[in-house]
Amino acid sequence: MTGLQLYKFIYENELEIDWHGDELVLWIEFYYIEEFTELIGEYYLSEGGIEVNLRHDGIALDIVDLCEYFDIDPEDILEKKWIERNYKNYVIINKLWNMFKNNGRSNYFWIL
Repeated sequence: MTGLQLYKFIYENELEIDWHGDELVLWIEFYYIEEFTELIGEYYLSEGGIEVNLRHDGIALDIVDLCEYFDIDPEDILEKKWIERNYKNYVIINKLWNMFKNNGRSNYFWIL
C-alpha cells in the first residue's frame, strides 16, 4: 500500500480521520472494512491483526503503526498543523459569532 492509495481510500469514501495526541484515528464504516483489508493486504493482517475499537456503525483505529509499516508519513495523510490552525479559526469565529449574537446584531455574519 502506498500513501496515495491510503489517502484516496480515506477521502474518496469520506471517512472521518483526526489526530488525538500522537494517535491518528480513522473511523471506518462496516461496509468499507473489506475494501480496507484488501488495501492493506493479507500479510500485514496475518501478523496479529489490528487493534480496533468497535462502534455501532463501524470501527475506529489508530493508523500510525500501519503508516510506519508501509513507510508512510502519517502527516502526509492528515497534517497535525492543519488541524491546529483550523481549530483556532473555529474558536475565533465562534467567539465573534457569539459576540454579534449577544449584542442583538443581525443574523448575517460576513468573514473577510
